[in-house]
Amino acid sequence: MAEVNTATSILRALGVILLILTLLVASVRDLKHKEVERIVWLPACIFYGIRFICLIKTAGREACFCLTLIIVYGLMQEALFSKFYGRADSHAFLICGIYFIYLKQDLTYCFMHMTFSFLILTVRQLYKGNVGKNFALIEPVAFIPYIFFSFSFVYLFCCF
Repeated sequence: MAEVNTATSILRALGVILLILTLLVASVRDLKHKEVERIVWLPACIFYGIRFICLIKTAGREACFCLTLIIVYGLMQEALFSKFYGRADSHAFLICGIYFIYLKQDLTYCFMHMTFSFLILTVRQLYKGNVGKNFALIEPVAFIPYIFFSFSFVYLFCCF
């Protein structure tokens, strides 16, 4: 039993390290080039895919519920929310969401993360005077660094 808990802890730590590195690379690409290639997301997607295959083999029903939540959240991100912000931003929210779903089996943290990201972006851009009359940004800004920061905040303060 202790071996399983140790392996789970190691996989959880590897998952969050990979996610942080992915978000860090995406943030730098977004800030420097205003573009994030899809290949940036590939290592995290492969890791979480393998992780869920292992989870399905061991947990069965619990894993199917998690997978259902991920599909629902993914469809919401790609079909609905990506129209409000870019594809790379929706990919960033999705890989963070996959981690929160895997960790808590709930969409609450996903939506808390999204809300906090938008709140930070709004406050910062209002302070900088980058918000127009119709409440749209005057100049586009990189959003992934805000997503990264809010993920760190939600993870540190809500998941422990």
